[in-house]
Amino acid sequence: MLAILTLLYLLAAVNVAMVLAVLPQLVRMLTGYESTFSRSGLYYVANPLFAMLVFTVTWIAFDPVVQAAYAVRCFRGESMETGEDLRVALRQKYSSLCLWFAVPPAELERSVRQAMQSPEYDWRIPPPTGSAARPSWLVSFADRILGGVRSISRIIGDGLDRLFKWLFPRDISITPAGAPPAVGLHWSLYVLIGVVVALVAWIAWRKLRSLRVKSEAASGAAATIRLDAEDLSADRLPEERWNELGEQSLREGNPRFALRAFYLGSLAWLGRRELLAIDAGKTNREYELELRRRARAFPEARGLFGASVAAFERAWYGMHEVAPEDVDEFRRRIEEMKSILAAPEGVAA
Repeated sequence: MLAILTLLYLLAAVNVAMVLAVLPQLVRMLTGYESTFSRSGLYYVANPLFAMLVFTVTWIAFDPVVQAAYAVRCFRGESMETGEDLRVALRQKYSSLCLWFAVPPAELERSVRQAMQSPEYDWRIPPPTGSAARPSWLVSFADRILGGVRSISRIIGDGLDRLFKWLFPRDISITPAGAPPAVGLHWSLYVLIGVVVALVAWIAWRKLRSLRVKSEAASGAAATIRLDAEDLSADRLPEERWNELGEQSLREGNPRFALRAFYLGSLAWLGRRELLAIDAGKTNREYELELRRRARAFPEARGLFGASVAAFERAWYGMHEVAPEDVDEFRRRIEEMKSILAAPEGVAA
């Protein structure tokens, strides 16, 4: 019965999976509504939540069948001892007949005795005793498994009991009733606790030291970076450090370098939000196409980024003069783009 139920459950799961897989596309074809599920394509089916949904819906639909099968099986199992199935069959067979005809009691009893002599009612005969009444291999196998589980449980319980007695030694003979124990934890536990505390302190010290080294390295890298270098990429520094370099360039009267620093800072921000994959080999045009693909729902933000790319290339590669007002306008577009993409919908996109 379990094998049949398992096979039926898998078949039902396959059907439910097919229905749920084509449902978004079917809704799109019938209503014209384009949803996130229909746009995701194969990622909708490859998502682990899809498999969880399929098995959950299948079990909700298949559970009544399992309960009905277990109810019938339990009824048949109990009937092997009580004969309830015979009583139900007799009531169903003779209830309507007895309403119309009067059957003599002697004839009815004779019919019942004759029916009880049939081979299908051999369950009433007690099993043979002695060496011939050996249990089946399945029962013996189940008994050995249960015996092994009991042995393992007993071993684990004895081990835990010895562990607790070792952890909390107590001399009952010298401890008065109601008084606290005379002996505390075992001395080795205090040593183990000290080792664990020292290990945690060492790990915390290494972590703080690595963070301090990274901060100093980032500060040193920001100090040694030349904004006129040709091999600069946005992943060299975080966004805040690029903005600091831009502010420093403005104070030094070099708006062209400031524009480049603010542009690299915007790329670093987009990379941190996983809207761009920063790579030294990519061009600005490739960044623009990638943002257009990943931020489809935000055309205004894509337009602002395209305008910023055009302004940067005109100033950096076109050798056009850059005024502080141009830098302010560039920063305004970048901040407006960030405010649009920083919304919850922007993160999802």
